[in-house]
Amino acid sequence: MGYDFSGKRILVADNDESIVTMLEAALREKGAEVISVMDGSEVMDTFRDEHGKFDMLILDVKMPGMGGVDIALNIRSIDAIPGTTDVPVIVIAAHEKYFNVVRAEIAGVCELLHKPIEEERLYDAVAKYIR
Repeated sequence: MGYDFSGKRILVADNDESIVTMLEAALREKGAEVISVMDGSEVMDTFRDEHGKFDMLILDVKMPGMGGVDIALNIRSIDAIPGTTDVPVIVIAAHEKYFNVVRAEIAGVCELLHKPIEEERLYDAVAKYIR
């Protein structure tokens, strides 16, 4: 399938630099603008600084500062940035034990991707939720 994410802004966060590098390369190859950070606190700062102007967030479940599900919960509660409470959030995890399905549903997490991330699975997930 031909994927085209041109004009889409995606915020990527993982404390594993190799995962960030892989996600950046794969998403940019399909035309996305990718902004990447290495921990949960940076996600929140970047999200606020950019006024929530992202088409999607792809976040590691377990990071220093704050994990992906907690970030999604926080973003959903930011009333000061109109239109950001429904930004799609995909989380990635190496182990299921760090992923709480109920909390993820409450946070509005769209999907869980398992590490190592297969490019085709990444593209399918992004294409399913990005507007």
